[in-house]
Amino acid sequence: MRLDGQTAVITGGTRGLGRAIAEAYLAEGASVVVAARNPYDIKELADDHRDRLLYHHTDVTDEASVDGLMATAVETFGGVDVLVNNAGVSRDGRISRLSVADWNTTLATNLTGVFLCTRAVIGPMTGRREATGVGGRIINVSSCVAGRPAIGASAYSASKAAVEMFTRTSAAELAPRASPSTACRPATSTRAWARSWRPTSVPGSPTAAGCCPGASAVPRRSVPPPCSSPPRTARTSTAAWSRSTGADVGGLTKPGAPVLVVGAGPVGLVVACELLQRDVPVRVVDAGRGHSAHSRANVVWPRNLELLDRIGVTDDLLGIGHRLAGTAFYSRGRRLATAWMSRLPDSPYPFALTLSQNDTEDVLRHRLAALGGTVEEGVRLTALDNTPGGPAVKLEHEGGRVEELEPGWLVGADGAHSTVRKELGIAYDGPPVDVSFAITDARLTTTLSEDLSHYCYAPSGAMVLGPMGDGVHRIALNVPHDAYDEHNPPSREMFQQVVDDRAAGRSRVEELLWSGSFRVRVRIASSFRSDRCFLVGDAAHVISPAGGQGMNTGMQDAFNLAWKLSGVIHGEFEESVLDSYDTERRAVSHDVARSTELLTKAGLVRTPAKVALRDAAFVAADRTGLFQRKLAPQLGQTAVSYDGDRHPRLPVMVSGGTHPRFGSGGWPVIDRDRHTVLLWPGTRTPPPDWQRTRDRMRRALPEGTPVLDLTRAVPRGLAAALGSRPAVAVVRPDGHLLGRLDPRRPQETNRLLTRAAHLRSRP
Repeated sequence: MRLDGQTAVITGGTRGLGRAIAEAYLAEGASVVVAARNPYDIKELADDHRDRLLYHHTDVTDEASVDGLMATAVETFGGVDVLVNNAGVSRDGRISRLSVADWNTTLATNLTGVFLCTRAVIGPMTGRREATGVGGRIINVSSCVAGRPAIGASAYSASKAAVEMFTRTSAAELAPRASPSTACRPATSTRAWARSWRPTSVPGSPTAAGCCPGASAVPRRSVPPPCSSPPRTARTSTAAWSRSTGADVGGLTKPGAPVLVVGAGPVGLVVACELLQRDVPVRVVDAGRGHSAHSRANVVWPRNLELLDRIGVTDDLLGIGHRLAGTAFYSRGRRLATAWMSRLPDSPYPFALTLSQNDTEDVLRHRLAALGGTVEEGVRLTALDNTPGGPAVKLEHEGGRVEELEPGWLVGADGAHSTVRKELGIAYDGPPVDVSFAITDARLTTTLSEDLSHYCYAPSGAMVLGPMGDGVHRIALNVPHDAYDEHNPPSREMFQQVVDDRAAGRSRVEELLWSGSFRVRVRIASSFRSDRCFLVGDAAHVISPAGGQGMNTGMQDAFNLAWKLSGVIHGEFEESVLDSYDTERRAVSHDVARSTELLTKAGLVRTPAKVALRDAAFVAADRTGLFQRKLAPQLGQTAVSYDGDRHPRLPVMVSGGTHPRFGSGGWPVIDRDRHTVLLWPGTRTPPPDWQRTRDRMRRALPEGTPVLDLTRAVPRGLAAALGSRPAVAVVRPDGHLLGRLDPRRPQETNRLLTRAAHLRSRP
């Protein structure tokens, strides 16, 4: 079934069926021209077949673009023997604007072999599975495969039978041309050469009816084969698919990197690291804000320490940060309650970590560099045209140079004043919280504990003291609007006066390392996704700084999006799984905004009656354990759950590995990229038939499914989460429970794993 010396043009779809077909033709020795809007995972094919694979960045939506594509293929490889139209249906329901008549006109002058289509195109174009009349033979191969109407569900689930049908049909059609008596095609073939050939009927050749019942035979062309594969014309770059080169070949511009991340703060850097470690090319641009002395985020909570282990930076952060056992709350110097991170039973990291945002960014940038990534400083996004096929952007470089780029995906991590969000026209509203804060990192001499952060309430307002190690404390307190600005920053004397008035214990402000002020208006975007564009971090939500939740919430946006997006790009998940990013993270953002709003308001009550009520409520909640059960997990973000309580966080480690195992402390470590199956015998003695049940489950699972048997002792927090009865727990790559199932029914687990690539969270 070899196709050496032949050329196949594949339009549309570089993942799913399109990629599988391209790979099949390359394996049979053919040269391949791929034309599609987004490169997806063509990279490895491009690397392996540099001399036989040419990628064109185009939508193929009009006659001119198809004509240019065919002309380029003829001029590059000396002719077009097979055209596979796999363009499919766009996100807005449109199909190619080309009618069958358009294809007749365009292809009759260029196509010298066979024209094959997938059902997605032939059905909408003609209203039936087969079409005739085009110069060359149209075969809708997908209709030949009974029982497979959803061909192209993902790159690695494309029907093998359909792919074999494509290559087998091509080989059968083209085989009669490989006769030694047939003249060789000139290596310098042009469109005029291809136009000189006329369709002729070939006796004994397979008919369309022979492939697809109901299809009619269509004359095909008799064309001389090439003596050898002509050399490809020079290209600007062998890796042009992953860079914006601006090179123009046949009127088609080569693409930029599949994912463009706008903004290089902690959230944008996490997105980039996540994607790069999965071999997804990423381009990170930043307008050049650089490190800011007014960088406000200074705490990483237990849940984020778990997730940051996915990209291998948790240990680095632990080496430079200061650990806190919990958060204490005071009123007029009297301690009311404490939320202890150290008493959380369900986290491998039972503490909070304080360090400056600059230090966090330094660690993330080093990790980005280790993964082969860079940050392009001084590059600003100035325009964004969001189309269903993908975004088109303008980037302004230092010096004024403007670059036009069409990335496959765009992630807006460009802060509260996000240009990406504004260009997308996404509303940005929120609850009526409007508070101004003065903030500093200061050297402090104090009698307060260094392993707790301290929330201090007083009639004059609220204040937070957060130890950061080596005698440095973060001090934040509410102040009147417009009391300070960048030309008039808060002074040491002002901070000392407020510390004396509001703080518990005795503290002296020795030196301000820096100080500033900011105004918080809580805002949440109305949508976190628009087609192939996403918002993360402050671009998606700004919440009250009470509780130190902002950066942590943004990082969880990044992790939630990145594992899904990388899976879609690699063809492991359907694109619909990305809808759950918006529903899951927007719901969490509203929850966090509500909880931080309550904390903010708790510190701003003034009347004696309300102060007494607040203090009594805190004391009662602390004494009954409610404070620890509810507020501690909320602050530590270990209570985050998606879709109500359907997908709670499971107490496991999500370290950056691809093989389930047991980590330190007996915590199970799940697969970083795929859903992991945990086999749980229950908290009591395993049932007598557990080994047989477990082995049966393992045999029934799809080959390669990550599985971990939890027969050995596990931490009590995990045991409590899994329950007393035997169960199969399917865990998402981010550590959230996808489903808990009966281990005696392995078919249910298989069905859940199959659906996992398509699941959407309910609104």
